[in-house]
Amino acid sequence: MTPPSRAEMQRRNRARVLAAARGEFGDKGFRDAKIDVIAAAAELTRGAVYSNFPSKRALYLAVLAADAASPSEPPPGQPPSTAAQALAALARGWLARLPLAVDEHRGPVRLAAGLEQEIAADAQLRIPFAQLQALNAIVVGLALEQTLRRREDRRMVRVAETALTLLQGAARLAVAAPGFGEPFTLVGACEHLADADLGDTWTEPAFAAYAPTPRPVDEP
Repeated sequence: MTPPSRAEMQRRNRARVLAAARGEFGDKGFRDAKIDVIAAAAELTRGAVYSNFPSKRALYLAVLAADAASPSEPPPGQPPSTAAQALAALARGWLARLPLAVDEHRGPVRLAAGLEQEIAADAQLRIPFAQLQALNAIVVGLALEQTLRRREDRRMVRVAETALTLLQGAARLAVAAPGFGEPFTLVGACEHLADADLGDTWTEPAFAAYAPTPRPVDEP
C-alpha cells in the first residue's frame, strides 16, 4: 500500500484537530477550552495543532466555519406555504438546538457562545461579520418573499432581520440563563412578524433615471 503523501497527512491531521476542537469547544466554550486537551484528543502534539492553526481563535473560527459549510437535512413534511409558516419553522428549528436547563449547557449553542466576544475583540472581523449577517437576512428575506402570491407585494428583508435578531438573542440567553423564556412564545412571535409593517420597500435603483422602465413579459 502506498503511504499517504504529505498533503494527505496534513489534510487528515487538520480534520482530526477540527473534530477534537469541536468537542472541546462544545463542552467548555471558547474561553475554557484547552489546546493541550484538543491535541491529546486528536492524538497529535501541541505543535502539530499550531502548525495547522496559528492561534486558538483561528482554530475556533475554523470549527464554526466548517460547521456552517456542512449541508443540513431539510425538515420532513411539506415546505411552508406562507411567510408565517416559514418563520415559525425557522424558529422551531433554531430553538430545538437550545438547552432548556442548566444540565443541557453543551453542544452547538455552547460552541457558538463566544463568537460575538471574539469578533468584538478583533476589529478586522467586525465588518465582514456584519456583512455576513446582512447577507443572511437577505437570503432569509428572499425565501420569505417566495411564499407571497406576488413577489412585488412586500419586501421581507427587515422582517428576516428582526426574526434573526430575536433568535440570536434567544441563543445567547440560553447560554447565560438556561431555561429563561418560553420557546412556544418565541415561535409565535416570529410567526407574527410575517404581518408586521416595518416600512421595508424596494427602492428605485440609482440608474433608473437613465434606463427605460422595465415591463413584464410572459416568457422565460
